[in-house]
Amino acid sequence: MIQGYMGDDSFTNMAFRDGWFYTGDLGAITSTGQLLHLGRSDHMMITNGVNIYPAEIEHVLSQHPVVRDVAALPLKSEVHQDIPVCAVTIDPTQQVHEDTLIAFAREKIGSRAPVAIAILDAIPRNEQGKLIRAEATRAIVAKIKSRRLPSGKNEKNQLNEAENR
Repeated sequence: MIQGYMGDDSFTNMAFRDGWFYTGDLGAITSTGQLLHLGRSDHMMITNGVNIYPAEIEHVLSQHPVVRDVAALPLKSEVHQDIPVCAVTIDPTQQVHEDTLIAFAREKIGSRAPVAIAILDAIPRNEQGKLIRAEATRAIVAKIKSRRLPSGKNEKNQLNEAENR
């Protein structure tokens, strides 16, 4: 096993302790003994003090019959810390409104549901299928710019700020 990150002592100190490598993956064990992967600790969102795992949102929305792919991401907010938003792709033979998908998620996970959803033709992923987070954020922002988020601010300004981070 590797001993650390080459030339990066700060990453090494965060990820390696007492001979163990800490991946940052988060999980939980259900009452039936099933291990659930909740995502990575550095991807966790905090909205009004509540921890929200992108994997939880993604799992719920992937259960909707027209959703083919989903990616949950945070948008930074001065008021709410992080605002959960999603990109989804849907079955091209079907139609669904973003509000229908938000209601579906809200019914299953309550306040941890995304505030906004953007239906995209494709979610930006690399060759290994890993989400390209910056590109996905830009695509979501472009789709939902004219809508309002709970901060009361005009979302266009807030999304422009998030896009530049």
